[in-house]
Amino acid sequence: MKGGLEKLQEFAAKTLMCSSDFLCADILAESSNALRSEGSKACGIKITVGIPMPLKASKYAAGPAFSKVALQIVVERDNPNAAHSPSAVYLAERLSRLFHGKTAPVECGYGKICLADSNPWQALPRPDKNTTAIAVNFLAQSVLG
Repeated sequence: MKGGLEKLQEFAAKTLMCSSDFLCADILAESSNALRSEGSKACGIKITVGIPMPLKASKYAAGPAFSKVALQIVVERDNPNAAHSPSAVYLAERLSRLFHGKTAPVECGYGKICLADSNPWQALPRPDKNTTAIAVNFLAQSVLG
């Protein structure tokens, strides 16, 4: 059984897997135990859909519900192994366009997804200088209000 936050994460991962812009990438969904993958494509690109994190609780719902949720998707490019793959910046831009304004399925409990107002993108430091990582931050609004 999955809750609304897990369904939102699963929706994001499946959306990426179905997009032709990300055929070169390994798409992963972060879970509390491990990462799940559809198999390695060995193109040097990895995209990880993070666990959606509540930012605001709804004070009007009958039970515990979240009115705003953060969803972070990280693009990692292993530069030596991704010589023929798109740049991390290009992929982050495609991610932004794919999800900004998209509506999650009703069963997720969340509606419209948009880029975060502040820090929509973050360059993530990597100890390995051959890897570029960019986090793209989204917000999802609850259908409850």
